[in-house]
Amino acid sequence: MAENTVRNYVNDLWEFYHISKVSVPRTYSAVPIGKQAQVDFGQTNVKNTNGESKRLYFIAFILTHSRYKYVEWLDRPFRTSDVLRMQENAFDYFEGMPEEKVYDQDALINAEFTNYQKARHFNIYLCRKSDPESKRED
Repeated sequence: MAENTVRNYVNDLWEFYHISKVSVPRTYSAVPIGKQAQVDFGQTNVKNTNGESKRLYFIAFILTHSRYKYVEWLDRPFRTSDVLRMQENAFDYFEGMPEEKVYDQDALINAEFTNYQKARHFNIYLCRKSDPESKRED
C-alpha cells in the first residue's frame, strides 16, 4: 500500500471521529563542536559533453556545529563499502572524527557497517525518512 494512501485513510479517520491533532513542539539546542556530523545522500542528472543525461550520486558529510562540508560523487548508487571509504576520507579532510553520525539512509546500515562502527567507536543516530527536522538534536 502506498504511503500516501495510508496518510489519506488516517486523515479521513481523524475527521470522521473528530480526533484533534496534537502538535508537540520540538526543542532544539546547540550541538557542541566535534559532537556530531550529518551524512546526506543525493542524486542529480547532468549532461555530458555529448548532451546525454547522466545520473550522478553524492554523499555529503556536514559538521553540525560549523556546517563545514565534505562531498564525494559516484556514477552509480552507493554500496556500504563506498560509504565506509568515503567516511574515512571525510575524517581525514576534517582532521578528526565526530562522536556521532546522523544518517537518513538506513538501507546502508548493515552488518558490515555495524562492524565498522564498533571498531571506530562512534554513535549513530538514524533520523526518520523525509523528516529533516528529526536530524536536529532534541
